[in-house]
Amino acid sequence: MTPVKILLIDDDKDTARFLEFFTKQGYKVSCFNTGRDGVKKMRGDTFNLIIANAAFAGMSTSDLVSQARRAGGKRVPLILLGEQDDTEDIEEFFRQGADEYIVKPLRLAYLNERVEYLTSGRL
Repeated sequence: MTPVKILLIDDDKDTARFLEFFTKQGYKVSCFNTGRDGVKKMRGDTFNLIIANAAFAGMSTSDLVSQARRAGGKRVPLILLGEQDDTEDIEEFFRQGADEYIVKPLRLAYLNERVEYLTSGRL
């Protein structure tokens, strides 16, 4: 069975913890600290899921979402992570095309549940 490929784009100190956790779960994870580097990787590879910080210097969430939506010529599920808990901001992320928004600090068990669901093909 081919491993599920996740693109993780986050400059937070917890990124290494996510990388280790998902690798142990059997996922193949590519990790980048900047939105621009992550977008370059999206263009050159195929992923089953993208997990990204909602806020990056030099790149808007809207730009990141639109790049993710064009990645690989198919719709790739996208989980945004962030510290905003304002309903209007979160609704805007969904209008832009995010499949999930999770407020930090993260609970890895919950994030793993969402990853399993979004990569199961049930969308």
